[in-house]
Amino acid sequence: MIRFLSKGKKNKKVSLNETFPWLNSIEKNKLEQKKEKFSSRLKDFKKSDNYVKTDSWKDLLIEFKTGLLEAGYPKYAADLELELLAELFNPDTINSIFSNPSNSFYKSIENDVFVDEQKFSVNYRFMRSPKGLVFIVGSSNTILPVILAIMLSYLCGNITVVQLSNLHQKIIPNFFNRLPHFKKNCIYFTNLNQGVDNDRDQLTDLISTVDWDIINVWGGEEANDFYYSTSRNNKYRPKVLTMEPLTGVTLIQAKYLKENRGVLAKDLAEAITIMGQQLCSSPTEGYIIGDIEEPLRRDFFLELIKQIEENYQFHNTAEANAIKLDRALTKANDSGSRVYTSQKYGSLISIINSDDQSFFIKTDLDINLSIHNRNNFLELINIHSFENAYETVSQISDKVTHDQIKKIQTILVFGDKDFWTEAINLAKVVGAYRVIDLNYVLKRHPFEPLDGIHLIEEFTYPIAILD
Repeated sequence: MIRFLSKGKKNKKVSLNETFPWLNSIEKNKLEQKKEKFSSRLKDFKKSDNYVKTDSWKDLLIEFKTGLLEAGYPKYAADLELELLAELFNPDTINSIFSNPSNSFYKSIENDVFVDEQKFSVNYRFMRSPKGLVFIVGSSNTILPVILAIMLSYLCGNITVVQLSNLHQKIIPNFFNRLPHFKKNCIYFTNLNQGVDNDRDQLTDLISTVDWDIINVWGGEEANDFYYSTSRNNKYRPKVLTMEPLTGVTLIQAKYLKENRGVLAKDLAEAITIMGQQLCSSPTEGYIIGDIEEPLRRDFFLELIKQIEENYQFHNTAEANAIKLDRALTKANDSGSRVYTSQKYGSLISIINSDDQSFFIKTDLDINLSIHNRNNFLELINIHSFENAYETVSQISDKVTHDQIKKIQTILVFGDKDFWTEAINLAKVVGAYRVIDLNYVLKRHPFEPLDGIHLIEEFTYPIAILD
């Protein structure tokens, strides 16, 4: 989460144009971009496909990874994200995004060529135009969303200004500056540090005075509050597009568990350990739908612990969080929940199995074992049927463990076809955005909206042509 509160030293105030000389030419650059066709930008972008096959690309990735590691990024996380990074520069991925049947760019690509203007009837034509000026705020926990947002804003023809977390403040700008097929006068980075009072003041001025069309925030509740409240002072009334704090859950069919115990344990362990369980799609609570008898239940949880041990990555944990974890496990056990921990790593790998509802609904508020401060941890709740599941799943944001989480983003499903149908119905009831299998905990399908939003729709606007 982006941290805004600071005790940094204040210096003499500097004007925005002194800090950001590109503000003087931004209107001119915006006009030039609006005049250019989508097809021209996409044609240039396709040249990147050849670049990602060169030694220069390999060297850039090595440099990128080194920067991430030096900034404190976990090695396994850097490896995972860089593995997926090249896919963003694959023309097939971009073509899929722009030819998605669920957005208004559908049918804009014909025979691998982008068609800027489409005709739907004798006297009605349609095209999309860039919004103009887009401000993007990156989060600190992952690089792919902000890089994708920058790329799509650029391809849509906008001037894009980016505010990054301190972790990525040097790494991502260097990455884009080294890419050969991106115009340098269309993407700018603020290089502001929210931990310094002067920088925070300039960020406030930047958000509240510049004629932004879109402010796209990838961050936690603190960041969302800041950009919403600051943008209210902007007379141009920019649209604030927030990717709110969300989480994932998993639904497990009892029948599937009985028939696929080993496979399920392995797959669920992988889902729990991807990116330290800190993605919006990471399962932070789970539900076993149907009845399972002992000793099968116990055998499954022991196997799950074993599989998590196989994938285990150490995470620095504050002493206060470790104390809260041990207290929570003790209270869970005393309240009748079953607690499983690792013989190898102790409570650093913990699974709680509760009946009917989450143990944390019944705990004291002082055991705030936040999902942001725990890893390799999951509570699986036994629920008799889907009818009983709706209320239980809907309660996830009521617990202190999920404080500031707005809703469920992702439902990870393990079950047969009929179970998937029930899971999809549950997604509609609780307002979840995704129902997935294991392959899409980390990955996104190119057709997929991001938390219910197609960014290319938000970064452009429609022009109707009637003649």
